[in-house]
Amino acid sequence: MPTLISHLALLTLAAAGGLAQAADFAPKGGRALLSVDFSYEAAGRKADKYDLREWKLLRTLHIDAQLSAAAPAPTPALQPLEAGQQARLQQQATQAGKFAEQAAPMMASAEAIVAKCGNDEKCMEREAMRMGQGMAGTPQLDATLKSGRQTAAALQPDAARYQAWQG
Repeated sequence: MPTLISHLALLTLAAAGGLAQAADFAPKGGRALLSVDFSYEAAGRKADKYDLREWKLLRTLHIDAQLSAAAPAPTPALQPLEAGQQARLQQQATQAGKFAEQAAPMMASAEAIVAKCGNDEKCMEREAMRMGQGMAGTPQLDATLKSGRQTAAALQPDAARYQAWQG
């Protein structure tokens, strides 16, 4: 039954509009009580050649669910991403790909140093210093650093707009 309660609580919160203002977030781990009352009523009549059946039915169910607040997040947990969020994720992936392409020669040099030196830390330090001195002031280094700054800026997380509650 805890699974049913959890699902009902999450569905009820989603239907109630899971978006919250930044000032409206509960602290992570904050507690809440969700009370739900379900009522099912039915009435009917069925007659056949020999018998008449009539019925009235009332079934009620009361559920109390203790909920715990998750940390506020920039993306929703229970609904699809909005178009702007999807575009931002695509932009981040594109920028990360550009950075990986720009940094590929430096990564290849670093891999060559590891292959050459193995576990010898002094060798790795010496070869890394040589590589850094050889690249200092080059357009390749400047472009890679610029791309790194752009990537870091693009990957900054958005402001929190959603908060999930778990049973």
